[in-house]
Amino acid sequence: MRRRPPVTSADDDYQVGYRRPPVEHRFKPGQSGNLKGRPRKPQDIASVLERALDARVPIQENGRRRIVTMREAIIRGLVNDAARRDQKALRMLFTLLARHQAEALGPKDMGSLAAEDQAILNDFLAEYGASTPGQDRTVTDADSAEQGDQTRPSQSDDESS
Repeated sequence: MRRRPPVTSADDDYQVGYRRPPVEHRFKPGQSGNLKGRPRKPQDIASVLERALDARVPIQENGRRRIVTMREAIIRGLVNDAARRDQKALRMLFTLLARHQAEALGPKDMGSLAAEDQAILNDFLAEYGASTPGQDRTVTDADSAEQGDQTRPSQSDDESS
């Protein structure tokens, strides 16, 4: 059995018991019982990548210092590399450009065309059998054979040349 420490005159009215620890064992002001706190949950790669791309970084442009997002700095570097005729940068830039232009010119813009322009597009699509932007066209074996005959010269034509 443990002995209780003697009660001093300042703590005469303080009773030690359930949910009432002795004064010397209580948390000090500004200190909690869980110093490290609850561990943070692991972050997914997408949120870490977004935060990294949105970070602001300084760049030098025309002798002046500007602060831009990392995303913008990467795109500017890609464009500069493509301007120096780096083949990989050119390929990547045109791929990005085509992808984002296709998203920007989606089916929602088709309704904003003038009636005359819409008629021209409909005639073109009817003549060449192309699908509209929202549809998928499946090519059958017969279609591919017909297209192959029309677009590819036969080997005998190549050999005779």
